[in-house]
Amino acid sequence: MIATMQALVGDLRATITQLQERVRDLETRVGQHSGKSSRSPSSDLPGTPKRPPSRPGGRGRGGQPGHVAHQRAMAPPERVDVVTDHWPLQCQACKTVLPQAPGLPGVAGAPDFVAHQVTELPVIHPRITEYRLHRLACPSCGTRTRASLPAGVPTGSFGPRVQATVTMLGGRFRLSRRETSGVMGQVTGVPISIGSVDALCQATGEALAPVTAALVATLPTAPLLHADETRWPHGGRNWWLWMVRSPQATVFVLSPSRGGRVIRELTLADYHGVVTSDGYAGYSWLDPAFRQLCWAHLVRNFEGLVTRDGDGTHIGVWARSLYRSLFADRSAFMEDRTSLRTYQRRTRQMQSGFGELLSQGIGSADLRVRRMCACPTVCGQPCGPIWMSPG
Repeated sequence: MIATMQALVGDLRATITQLQERVRDLETRVGQHSGKSSRSPSSDLPGTPKRPPSRPGGRGRGGQPGHVAHQRAMAPPERVDVVTDHWPLQCQACKTVLPQAPGLPGVAGAPDFVAHQVTELPVIHPRITEYRLHRLACPSCGTRTRASLPAGVPTGSFGPRVQATVTMLGGRFRLSRRETSGVMGQVTGVPISIGSVDALCQATGEALAPVTAALVATLPTAPLLHADETRWPHGGRNWWLWMVRSPQATVFVLSPSRGGRVIRELTLADYHGVVTSDGYAGYSWLDPAFRQLCWAHLVRNFEGLVTRDGDGTHIGVWARSLYRSLFADRSAFMEDRTSLRTYQRRTRQMQSGFGELLSQGIGSADLRVRRMCACPTVCGQPCGPIWMSPG
């Protein structure tokens, strides 16, 4: 009987521990916001604490004393379309009427004027070309033959410049299809439907496929890559927009899958450089020794532990102290306030500190803390890529 009761008490204690962990996780989720989790700022609820303002750097607003002035450069003469000359009507000293004649000499006979240039957009009148394809009857057999479009003439209703402008508005300037349609009609005078905007964008994407392939081919040789993925509405469903960025190029791929195979297909299966990413499991196939977790995600995760009861608070505060010191050291190096050797020595100290922190976190009674600190990409070299490529 006593043995049965002891076993029951043990089971109840285990259940209570699990429920306490569950309550802690739920309370943490309720209090989550973009400042201490991976949630986007747009998901923050009203009343969410604002991000603390950046610490003042000692510099006032506006131009600093002694800075080099930056003014709009004058267009060269060959770029000027219209030149108008103007002469003063009277002497500014004695009010004598001055002769109004062009070409009056200035000092020592040289032209003496100040140029003031005004840039203006011309009134846009889209050029519409109508191709009339006539049909003639053959005098020999009577067959009626219609002319074909000349080489290079689009089969659709819009020329290549319209197509390029539409694609640039949507791709480069991130306008929606509806907004692009509005700009084309109101600014350029080219009325175009939302469906036609999408068709032109799709056609441009197909035409640029060889360029995209060439950019993808440069990824395996880059020393450092950044990878990420995000939801992307497509055809009424959630697809995934993948991004891989190197110092030379940024490649976007839209896929219905969030599986790791998508990033593998971007020629990363044999990649041997450093990859910076978040903690998503789709990147777990990467070698931990050459994978750098995104510091923005790490900071938010550690900040989430600061407000967590139990061991999490201690680990979060400890990590905050370490990464703030790390970022301060990097700023000092980038601003030439410390040497590379000192920076590397300080970084190794930070690595040692993070290793001690993570080792302690692995033994935490808090499951979330244990999982975060047991991540191999954190336990490996959390600071490595920062000082490996200081420039």
